[in-house]
Amino acid sequence: MATIKDLNEEYIKLDNLFESWGLNTIGRNIKDYIVPDRGRFTGKNGNPDDRNAYGRNERKYVIDDTGEQSANFLVGGFITMLTPSTSPWFRLRPSIKELADIKRVAQWFDDVTELILRVFSQVDIYSHLYNVYLEFVTFGTGALMIEEDEIDDIRPVDFTFGEYRVMTNGKKKPDTWAYQCYMYPHEMATRFGEDSLSDNAKRALKNKSKELFRVRWMIRPNDGKVVPQMGDWPYISIYWESDRGGHEEEALEIKGFEEFPLQVPRWATISNDIYGKESPGQKQLGNVKMLQSMVEDFLIAIKRVGDPPMVSDGSHSMINTLPGGLTESPNSIGTSIGVRPLFERDPNLQAILMGIEYWTRIIQERFYTHLLLIISGVDNDRKTATEIIARNEEKYGFLGPILNRVFNELLEPMIQRTFNILGRHGYFDEDGELPMPPELIDQDYDISFTSILAQAQQAIGLNQIDRYVERMAMLAQVKPEALDNMDADGIASLYARVAPASASMDVDERDELRAMRAQQEQMMQQMAMMESGSQSIKNLAGADTSGENALTSMSEEEAV
Repeated sequence: MATIKDLNEEYIKLDNLFESWGLNTIGRNIKDYIVPDRGRFTGKNGNPDDRNAYGRNERKYVIDDTGEQSANFLVGGFITMLTPSTSPWFRLRPSIKELADIKRVAQWFDDVTELILRVFSQVDIYSHLYNVYLEFVTFGTGALMIEEDEIDDIRPVDFTFGEYRVMTNGKKKPDTWAYQCYMYPHEMATRFGEDSLSDNAKRALKNKSKELFRVRWMIRPNDGKVVPQMGDWPYISIYWESDRGGHEEEALEIKGFEEFPLQVPRWATISNDIYGKESPGQKQLGNVKMLQSMVEDFLIAIKRVGDPPMVSDGSHSMINTLPGGLTESPNSIGTSIGVRPLFERDPNLQAILMGIEYWTRIIQERFYTHLLLIISGVDNDRKTATEIIARNEEKYGFLGPILNRVFNELLEPMIQRTFNILGRHGYFDEDGELPMPPELIDQDYDISFTSILAQAQQAIGLNQIDRYVERMAMLAQVKPEALDNMDADGIASLYARVAPASASMDVDERDELRAMRAQQEQMMQQMAMMESGSQSIKNLAGADTSGENALTSMSEEEAV
């Protein structure tokens, strides 16, 4: 196993990379001006006094909370219109279309979806998602861990920016996680067991000392070198006391993971970026600072109007421009000027207020407030996916890349890990709550999202199908054979992928129904032909042959 020195060196490399990109400075500014309750930034080498640094939330820089409220509004939109706790917001489906057409299989995936949603509600994952979303839109990077739990199946843990470090793999996906904290001896003993503590920590525990010990934690791919005894676990987790003897190999805890347990959504990445960039919080930091300054100027101007700085006779000319300030002015001509306001004109409050309103509107728009209001103002979900989307299709294009990041780096890995944990806990065994159909063993599945924002993204493509169908219907009125170009079953299948399995008929049942209908139509045609033939015979039998007519003429011709 790697020594404590080796582990510390690996951690310091990640820490230096974080610092070299200026993320401490950027993060502190976002914390100070936009989200004072978020972010945990200790010194480069850490300090025990910073154990609860994130808890000291000084709001001395927040005079106007437009930035904070705009971020909260966007996060609220994500919660209510992307992952609502009150309604299903995703569906599972087999990747193979032939399996998806089997209603029994599709229904099993719907049942599993309900199970996962139930587990999410039981552990209140939505409060954790709120925290992750807020970190995502402000700092540009969020972090959520799904731990395996024997009682509740999963246990979500969210983190705040600055307290963790990340590294990506060759596919530019996060696969290494590092974390540093300070713990009291009794906390370490409860968490890891007394036997795993260093001698110094054991003495502190025995003496009931309040000394803090620095603990580091890393989750990384298992290359077989760091902890050879972990065998085939794809990922390993290691806790250690960073100040323990450099050549010791003792760790506080070592365990393995079947999949990377962290979900790290990033707003945007450029080239080899590890952390997110171009988030609303990062891009609007300058505007938020400007707004804070303008609001401060406005408040000072109001005070100057209500309690203006004054000027009076005096022996020196020190100027005090603060509200209620007094400036003593020497009198060179021997006459008294009394006491009067220092400024002859009141400040232009209207101009300052217009500037405040302008920058407030800019910040709100950059946090997508206007777009969320469009969506939330819709009467129902049907209009969301049709009328409103059709009129605002280009605006939803801005949200597309953002939603894809949330889907691919947060929600899909979170659902997949939960699915895998439930499988390991026996839910899908033959004697489990939801036995897996034999057709699905070793088969992949897809995740589709069904919330309002997801529908808004999907509706852009579905609207194109709607327009195609409408135009084909119009063309069919002139040239009916044009409908031969349209695959009705294919279109129905596309819509079925965003609807519950109960809304669609099994393919075999559909084909059987069509065969029965065709057989009935054929029988009706045969009956119609038989009826027509019998009527003809009846008519012939009752025909008049006494006079000259077409029938007697035919008979005479046949006789000749």
